[in-house]
Amino acid sequence: VVGTDGTGELWRVRERAALEKVRSRYSLSEHAIGAVVGDSEITAFATNDGLLAWIEGSTVKLLALPTLQIVAAGGKAALLEHDRVDRLDAHLNASQTFPLRGVGRVALDNHGRLYAMRNDAAYVETSTGLEIVHRASSILRDLVGAGDHAWLIDGSDLVRCGNRHATRFTSPRLS
Repeated sequence: VVGTDGTGELWRVRERAALEKVRSRYSLSEHAIGAVVGDSEITAFATNDGLLAWIEGSTVKLLALPTLQIVAAGGKAALLEHDRVDRLDAHLNASQTFPLRGVGRVALDNHGRLYAMRNDAAYVETSTGLEIVHRASSILRDLVGAGDHAWLIDGSDLVRCGNRHATRFTSPRLS
């Protein structure tokens, strides 16, 4: 298990008790780490100075990809940049760019399906690109992938987004 702290240091949990600094292990000593993502196939670190460190076995690939958000699931990673989302596969063999003006959050479900959110709508990846799966009735916030879906909050309601459909769950506690 690895994670980062507020100073940009990268830590590994050893033997469920001790913390070990590991930024230099990945040739990242000169770079503060802003985010860590991973699943069974991907480990990646976003640095605060606009690099993406992609770990493949013992190899570290540094890519100049300034990201606003990075997520990983289902053997894929999604990188939120200004007005677009880039999705990469686990071995950097394939990538796809999804232009979306005003995009503010991204998520992946456990199959690697991409979800994106703007202030006015949530989108899901289809074979033809990104399609609207939910139109906002209030302020959208907190898009996160979990299982076969992505979840978000629309005003005080919880919304589960799936492949081309969304289900709203009303809850007065989320406001």
